[in-house]
Order: sequence, then C-alpha cells, then structure tokens
Amino acid sequence: QVLIQRAKKRLENLEFFQTVNISTAPGSQPDQVVLIVDVVEKSSGDFSIGGGYTTSGDESGPSVEGSITEKNFLGRGQYLRLSAGTTLFNDQNYQSYGLSFTEPYFLGERISAGFDLYKRQSGVTDKYQTDTTGGSIRFGLPIGNDLTAGVAYNLSQQTITIDDAALTAAGIPDPTQVSQAYIDAAAQGAWVKSSVSWSLIYNTIDDVKNPHDGIYAKFEQEAAGLGGDASFLKTTFKSSVYKTLSEEQDIVGLVRVGGGYIKELGSNGLSVFDTFQNNTDMIRGFSSAGIGPRDTRVTDSDGSFIGGTTYLNATAETQFPIPLIPDSVGIRGAVFSDVATLFGNDSSYAANTDMQWRASVGASIMWASPFGPIRFDYAVPVLKVDGDQVQNFNFNMSSKF
Repeated sequence: QVLIQRAKKRLENLEFFQTVNISTAPGSQPDQVVLIVDVVEKSSGDFSIGGGYTTSGDESGPSVEGSITEKNFLGRGQYLRLSAGTTLFNDQNYQSYGLSFTEPYFLGERISAGFDLYKRQSGVTDKYQTDTTGGSIRFGLPIGNDLTAGVAYNLSQQTITIDDAALTAAGIPDPTQVSQAYIDAAAQGAWVKSSVSWSLIYNTIDDVKNPHDGIYAKFEQEAAGLGGDASFLKTTFKSSVYKTLSEEQDIVGLVRVGGGYIKELGSNGLSVFDTFQNNTDMIRGFSSAGIGPRDTRVTDSDGSFIGGTTYLNATAETQFPIPLIPDSVGIRGAVFSDVATLFGNDSSYAANTDMQWRASVGASIMWASPFGPIRFDYAVPVLKVDGDQVQNFNFNMSSKF
C-alpha cells in the first residue's frame, strides 16, 4: 500500500490529471493482484498575463508580463515555456524574454535534459540599470525515489549602465549617488560568466501544491572560470521541513534554513554581479538588495548595496485555514518569523561587512488559484541596521520550498 500511494502521489504531481484513483482486482494467482489506475485528464497548457505598478521614491511605472506554458508538449511529458514582459520605469522601457524546454526521458533513459534562454533588463533604481543575456544546458538523473542529481553548463553576459540621475553636471558618474563598485562595473563593460554547476536534491514533499509533510533539501555548487571574466566557487544550500501539527484543524508547521558562500578563485576579483544579494526568499520585510555590505559614501541607500560573500537565513512558519472560507476556495493563512545575515566583501568600497543579523515577523495569505499559487506577505522588521531598506508588502506567484 505504501508503494501504491507513492505512485498515486507521483502521478498527481505530474499535474496531467484532474483525479487519480487506484483500485485492485484479483490477479491470475492467489498472491497477485491487478492494479487499475483510473485517471481524468486535464488541460496541461496555461496562458497567463499579468500586470502591476511599480513605485520607488518619486519614480513609478506600469509592468505587464505574459507566458505560455505546456507541461505535456506533444503528449510526451515535455515541458515548454515562453515568456515576455515589459516594465516602464524611470522613463525607460525594460524588457524581458525567456524560453525553457525539458525532455523528461532523454534518449529513452530516466535522464531529464533541457535548456533555458533568457534576456532581462531591469532598472533597479533610478541610478543604474542592468542588462543580462544568457542560457544554460542542464541534465537531471534520479538516484532512487527521493534523491536527484543535476549538472548544468551556464553562460551569461551582464552589463551595467549608469543613469543620468547619477551623473555630475560634467557627465561623470557621481560616487555619492551610486557606489564606485557599480561605476567600475559599468566602465569595464560586459562581464561574461562561463560556469558548470551541480546539485543534489532530496524531496519527500507529499503535495507540491499544498505541502503538509516532508523534506525538501538542495545542495548546489557553481564553479566559474571556464573562460569569461568570472572565476569563483559558489556553494549554496537550503532545506525546508513541513510537519502537520494538527490534522483536525489542518495546521501545518514549516521550518526553513539556508546559506551560501562564494570564494574567489582567479585574479579578476568578485564582481557585483557575482556576490549574493538578499531577496524575499532570504528574508521578508526588506527590499531586494536592501541589506548587507554597502558603500556608505553614497548619500542615498539606492545604489549603495554591493552584496556579500556569505549569507545565512532561517524561517519558522505556521500555516492554517482561514475561518469562514471554504477549503474548496484554496485560501490559507500563515504567520512567520524570518532571520538572516548577509556579510563579507573584500572591495575597498565596502562598509558594514561584519555579520549583523536582521529579523522580521509577519502574516501571509496563500491562494491555490487556477493561475497557480499566489502569496501575499506583510512583514515588519524587528531587528535591522541603519541604512537598511524596508519593504513591508510582498507578492509572488510561485511555490517555494
């Protein structure tokens, strides 16, 4: 029965079927049974389009993104996704494109193979903008039922452009408006990264859409230096543990920990493109790239954070149904507490490089919508450092383990 339930859960996690039922019938021998798998198919393709409005100080602008996803391309279980988006911010039009494809049984073997291509433009602040173009080729090999190994080759090119708002009257970048680290990166031109990465993933999550029990753990290393400018060894790990605290009340506990460290290997040093920057996966309640080492000569926090070489983070969360809302709607609530630290930077422009902890508490609303999982977070920092950038509200459309 344990193996049958495991097979049922794996079929459901494919997201090809609306329902999966497994029954038995007498076999040809007394010690044998016939398994009858009864499924109801559902559409495996999605078309989505969304919009938003970004604000940052006096700057604002609309954004729109659309994507087409097919999880069972040509009926072969292949995954294909095309996406495109545009954001109007700081009087500039930033565009992004992406193409991903995965073959789950490469050459008829239990090996997945795929590739990703992308181009992203972003105006992080009104001080500088980034342009990234790249791609990867990846392979995955299952080791047993719960452990998977992966390897990939990655190639990307990144550039920084200093905006007019960070230039002096003579047209020279002003180090009091944007960090000298970004000015140097812009003067250097394209930063090319050629790397190989490998990973191990352990996954016993019972339901990817609504996890109640199980462990998700990932260890990954990336070695750059196969040509290009970047030369480093980056190590990251993360682990999430789900546990049902009350079956009757449908209350679920979650503990998540993670960390990373990057070691320079070559003589080119670490670029601002290579260091770790915080995001909502690390800690909520703070802006993206809003904590950690920074250039204190910059009078405005925007454009001053230059990333760190080490980070550690942890989350404790309790998820529960919301009273008076039927379970069929798929809306749940959560309360959480996050802690994180981001530190270490050998740049001569860096300050606040020592380990300093940040912490936040907050509440969330999670919706298993027809368009995919949607989550709204509101977090309040309870421990921060002078100069940190606060962002209380966060919204995302993804499942994260």
